[in-house]
Amino acid sequence: MVMSLAMVTRTLCTLTRCSRILQCVTCRWKGTAHVDSLFSTPSCRGFASTSSLTVLVRRFSLCFSHRSLNRSRFSVNKIALGGAKYSHTQSRSSSERGQGNHYQDDAHVQSSLQQFSVWLEHFDDLINSHSDRCLEEAEWQRFRAERLAEYPSRELSIDGIVMKKCLGAKRYRLGKSYIAYLKGRQQQANLAALVHYVALCGECYDLSSQEEIFSLFDELKSRYRVLDVMSCDLLIRGMSKTDRWKDCLWLMEMMKLSSEVTARAYGLVVAAAFRNNEIELGWKLMTETVESAMTPTAEVFMEWVRLCTEARLSGNGKSEAMMDRLLQFMRIHRLFIPVEAVQSIQEWFQRFRYISAIHSR
Repeated sequence: MVMSLAMVTRTLCTLTRCSRILQCVTCRWKGTAHVDSLFSTPSCRGFASTSSLTVLVRRFSLCFSHRSLNRSRFSVNKIALGGAKYSHTQSRSSSERGQGNHYQDDAHVQSSLQQFSVWLEHFDDLINSHSDRCLEEAEWQRFRAERLAEYPSRELSIDGIVMKKCLGAKRYRLGKSYIAYLKGRQQQANLAALVHYVALCGECYDLSSQEEIFSLFDELKSRYRVLDVMSCDLLIRGMSKTDRWKDCLWLMEMMKLSSEVTARAYGLVVAAAFRNNEIELGWKLMTETVESAMTPTAEVFMEWVRLCTEARLSGNGKSEAMMDRLLQFMRIHRLFIPVEAVQSIQEWFQRFRYISAIHSR
């Protein structure tokens, strides 16, 4: 049965008799720590609200479709951006609302987004003005205080934004010093900050350590019974590089609770399976990827080409069959693969003189 957001809120109120939860769903999304920590950028705001709403409703054993979530997403975003009260339980026709109200709402949202973009530029300046080095506690304290003075309502999301910027620029030491700064203040880093830091450790694996990734991952598992899709995706970016890469399979199953596994998550786990000689598991997940109407990432093809190269150099006679398996998979599923993957395959043929042999004929 498809349930509207209004029906969900009425059911929650009836089942729980808790006005705080009703307010959280209807008009105070920006006051919840879980949602606010995920509203770090405009691009993920709707994605986070949908995923978080699904998690909340699943905790109360309610079932409703993604269609009803998508219908409510615009309203949730308006609340998160502007803080304006918006009633989900009283519907009005478009003629009653009037065309002018729509323009006012759009202008308000655009203005909020522009202000937020200007605020984010300070974070870019911080990342670009420093090499990958550790900042002192006083420097982080001053930066944080200045940003919150401009945007006090972002206190719950600022930590996630800092770590997201460090991840984008691959500033491992900078991100590590910020986590140390939060611990020095005896302040527990929120979900968004920690999952971005785990991903940063994975991207800068030569600078970090498996023990650091394991410690953060186990901490998050103990703190959160259910994780949203974006958090799982970021954790996979870190865990897939470690010896405990199979924990990513558990994260993928959790992603399916509220949405679907992302192409990047599939790619990282498939590459990890190939890298750890779990060949059939890797091909099984590759098939799942294309059956979900997604194209495997370049990393998947490049990892398989690496295995073909190793097989060729070892002289076991399997390299041609392995490459043929990849090409047949691409043909059957009519894949248009990334340019990097095409170049990797081409270089493999050129390296072992297959192309020159063909031309000589």
